[in-house]
Amino acid sequence: MGDSKYLMNISVVKIYFPYILVIIGLKQIKIDEVVFFVSLGFFLFIFFCIKNKNYRNKNFLILLISFFLISVKLYNNSNKYRLIVDREISAIGEVLERKNYNKDTNFQICKIKLLNTESVINKLNCEIFTCLFYKENNPINKADIIKFKGILTKNENNILIIKNCHFLYIVENDINKISTNYIRYYLENTFSKISINKEVNAFINAIILGNTNLMNNTEKDTYRNSGTMHLFAVSGIHIGFIYLFLNLLFSLILRNKFFCQGLITVLLVTYLDIVNYPPSAQRAVVMIIFWQITKLFDKKINLISSLLWSALITVLLDSEQLFSVGYQLSYTVVFGIIIIFNTINSKNENKLINFFLSSLKTSYAAFCGSMLLIFDYFGMIVPGSILINMLIVPICFILLIILFFTVLFFPILNIYFFSELIYFFKYLIDFIINILTYKNFTFFFFEERKDVNNLYHLIYPFTFFFYRNFFNNKPFYLVSLFLIPFLIFLFFV
Repeated sequence: MGDSKYLMNISVVKIYFPYILVIIGLKQIKIDEVVFFVSLGFFLFIFFCIKNKNYRNKNFLILLISFFLISVKLYNNSNKYRLIVDREISAIGEVLERKNYNKDTNFQICKIKLLNTESVINKLNCEIFTCLFYKENNPINKADIIKFKGILTKNENNILIIKNCHFLYIVENDINKISTNYIRYYLENTFSKISINKEVNAFINAIILGNTNLMNNTEKDTYRNSGTMHLFAVSGIHIGFIYLFLNLLFSLILRNKFFCQGLITVLLVTYLDIVNYPPSAQRAVVMIIFWQITKLFDKKINLISSLLWSALITVLLDSEQLFSVGYQLSYTVVFGIIIIFNTINSKNENKLINFFLSSLKTSYAAFCGSMLLIFDYFGMIVPGSILINMLIVPICFILLIILFFTVLFFPILNIYFFSELIYFFKYLIDFIINILTYKNFTFFFFEERKDVNNLYHLIYPFTFFFYRNFFNNKPFYLVSLFLIPFLIFLFFV
């Protein structure tokens, strides 16, 4: 069976694609037009199902599920803005991110997860808001829980925001929830004690907690230009490493596989809360949960199905994620990795060669999947990241294991030995990056470029699946994976 037919036989595809098309439609055309096209498509499908007497099969049930989800989305979308008339609200929330506002230096942009709000906000089914704060008398920092007031409205992109925000006061961290802030504080305190200098402390905080605020701009630029910045924004790589390690550890200790996988899930969700739920990490956790369920009930594991279920659940919870660079990069890269690994599955008798081949395939797939997005959002391409990530990612895996044991057994360990060991790995990573990163050779900047439509971003990863049918020669297929984004890149320069 061809790859495209295989993809279309996955049930979640028939739910995911119509749902994201509706989300895209709501951005591009009026809601009345979207409702018309959805209704027309539904009634045509019903008509042909009844005509061909196919209304008892699985596809009909999938259609009903898809139509129900789309109807809920349309209902919420049509009703939520009726509640908004540029009204003033007061709220309590946790600061997830803070940065300067480019359009007006008198304001700061904060991304805030609301915890306790007026009923009007609760009806919107939205937790995280972009808030525009006046700069003066604004002492808030990342991870603070604050009370504030502002104007709930829509921006030029028809997205809900809270503008003209005024900080009122800091709220104690124990507000109606079990907080992981104490765990984060313990980790940060431990990192400062085991770090030889400020650079190592900043590096550890970034690679474990995704906190790059302690890094200087030179370090950030170096990691960004080498294509390794993803290691310092908690992502699927971190979740995958943690899952593999915990799975190996608990499988040796616990006999009950249900309890083992349940405990791992609890720890992964706890880690998500500590690092403030970055989208790529959420994707990885949801995907792992689906993979765990499949494995526990001895079903055939389908990574693509798990990935698409994860993608669907993410946009069901927050449809704006569909247009975020984190969502698009995360799913495109993982989709590319799965496709390439399924295509090129040759093995070598030498385990070390096998390991490096797997690293090369992963790094190459990540580059192919991310090239168009990196170019569009950041104005650069980093072909050198293929070799750099191939070398760096395995080293980071070893470093994460060392850091895990160091944090866990901190009171009884020889801190000096582990501090030196962490220092060695940090500067080994920096050494590899510095000798393999050269402007206009391993990375390229583009000051002037055309914007790539979001629709291309969303369609692009699935082209890997479809055009593989036309390339039976595996080496040629790998080359084609690079040529497709390269040709698109040339078109949009």
